[in-house]
Amino acid sequence: MSQLKRYFSAYYWSLFALGFYLLVALLAPIIANDVPIACKTEGKWIFPVFSAKDRLLFKSSVTSHHHIIMPLVPFGPQGTDLKENASKSPMDGIHSNQSKHWLGTDKLGRDVAAGMVYGTKTALQIGFIAVFFAFIIGVSLGMFGAYF
Repeated sequence: MSQLKRYFSAYYWSLFALGFYLLVALLAPIIANDVPIACKTEGKWIFPVFSAKDRLLFKSSVTSHHHIIMPLVPFGPQGTDLKENASKSPMDGIHSNQSKHWLGTDKLGRDVAAGMVYGTKTALQIGFIAVFFAFIIGVSLGMFGAYF
């Protein structure tokens, strides 16, 4: 009975981990992005993360925003921070409260946390595509073997 309990415990923890990674992958633009999730401009709310038209409207009227809601990590995965273009540890600015990068930057000044969020998305896409092709090949070989 104890072994069965451990099996179900591992099953639920693996489902939780997979669900967490799927959630991070699906919400990557909301978690880490260099454009706001929502902003109020000219009296109306726009959502630049979800619409290319709103992104252009946001960039054309940069000075007239009253309220801006930024993502948790306000850097994109490929954007470089020109002020911190060298590899920077997150502990470098711990006493001065100037460290905006949660996990620091790499050698090109890109945010490591944003790279990890978008890396999760890429890794899951590759994993699901590989499993899909393995499934197709396995089913095809199994059907071929069963027929002959």
